[in-house]
Amino acid sequence: MHRPVGLLRRGGLGVLMFVAALALMPLLVTSYHDQPDPSADSPRLTSTQPGKAPITATGTAGEPSPLPAPGPSATAPPGTTGTAPGAPGAPGAPAESTTTPALLGFVGVIPNDTVHGTVQIELSVRGSPGPVLFTLTGPKTVSYTDNGPIFVFTPVNDAPWDTTTCPNGSYVLTARATRLNLLPLSVTFHILNTGTTTPVGSARG
Repeated sequence: MHRPVGLLRRGGLGVLMFVAALALMPLLVTSYHDQPDPSADSPRLTSTQPGKAPITATGTAGEPSPLPAPGPSATAPPGTTGTAPGAPGAPGAPAESTTTPALLGFVGVIPNDTVHGTVQIELSVRGSPGPVLFTLTGPKTVSYTDNGPIFVFTPVNDAPWDTTTCPNGSYVLTARATRLNLLPLSVTFHILNTGTTTPVGSARG
């Protein structure tokens, strides 16, 4: 009589354990899903290949790793150079104006030239330098102001200069702007007239 009662007790205990397992199973499943993802704390692996940007991989083995987005290129924008801004030749640097007044040089005579007879000496300019004072110094001194716009050394009656009006010798002709502070120009030459007549033209020696 005692053995069947023991079997019943054991059977009832097993049923109770099975019912308890069924009741605890949802709690165990919920607790499993609430656990943190171990891949979030996985180490970051970086590989570098010559000539290529580093590639960083995060995650577990067997999963594809995202490639980093391409960064901005270090190449300089088109049209730029290594010249500092504002330096001569650099982009944006102001160019010299072609109308800035300046005295450029003499035309009709060269340094250490020898002239005789009638010659025409002009002054090459840029822009509008204003009135120009011509001064001839040597055995004889002559001054003449030309208002332009074409500047010619014609000290007598606006005609080509007759060198026979000056004694033979070495002369210096200087051109200077009278209103603007411009760099003056000078040229040295020689007058050599022979005979009693007035030769026409110029000789260069």
